[in-house]
Amino acid sequence: KVVTDLVAEINKAKILALTLKQEFKTKSQKKFFIDQYFKNDNSFIYLGVYKKVEGEMEVVDSTFNQEFLKKVSLSEEDILVPINKNLSYFVNSFDGIPTILNTIPGFQEASICLSIPIEEGEKSEYVLVILLKLERILDAFKKSGINTTYMVNGDGMVLAHSDMSLVQSGKILMSTPIVRSMLTNQANNGL
Repeated sequence: KVVTDLVAEINKAKILALTLKQEFKTKSQKKFFIDQYFKNDNSFIYLGVYKKVEGEMEVVDSTFNQEFLKKVSLSEEDILVPINKNLSYFVNSFDGIPTILNTIPGFQEASICLSIPIEEGEKSEYVLVILLKLERILDAFKKSGINTTYMVNGDGMVLAHSDMSLVQSGKILMSTPIVRSMLTNQANNGL
């Protein structure tokens, strides 16, 4: 379910990225379309299209979920803090490597950030950076009996877990045998 939800969010983000690149007759037309998008899908906090300039990521266009910002009393600058802090990590997406990070540590909202190449293939001229509310996928990680389901990224950082303190702290679980095994043995583990 989580993979399906994330793929759906990525596909919607790609559509929104195409909208950002579209030429509209007026800025108000573009704003209306984007506002309608966020009204119908409030899981997005931020979406940015980036290109690489002299080895650094540079924003080409971006949009923020303004309703969300008002609701939680955050500014666009507040949202950009976890994005800008991790640009060096996201730059790998220009080489076709999608990344996912827990952006809660140092940021007040439960969120994850994805960076994906916009074009298919080994190299991409543009990368899409998406900040999503974590609540979109969190239900799948509720404790059920003796089982604990959780999600980590390629570095072993907890992205989702029934124990929110592990998510909030950005706990790295690479030293646990199951995580180390899953991340080093790529056979049949979803990687």
